[in-house]
Amino acid sequence: MTSLKDQIKSAKTNAAIDALLDQGKKFVWATEKTRRSWAKIARIRKSELDSSPQEKSADTDKVRKPRSDKGKLRKKETVS
Repeated sequence: MTSLKDQIKSAKTNAAIDALLDQGKKFVWATEKTRRSWAKIARIRKSELDSSPQEKSADTDKVRKPRSDKGKLRKKETVS
């Protein structure tokens, strides 16, 4: 038997997540902290389902930019 939290993590659709959250409302023994954790996991999982796979691959292909000299202090040249 898997926990409700694990079921939410592995849900395939937003409708399945909503159904699991409705099922969780029936658990009278669950504390508010537990209910908030279910809602948080559901929010995260829904955002994972809504994001496209192309966006995820773009994040992993980041190229590091070279540092610029903007932050360095330069000595002032004195004109005689």
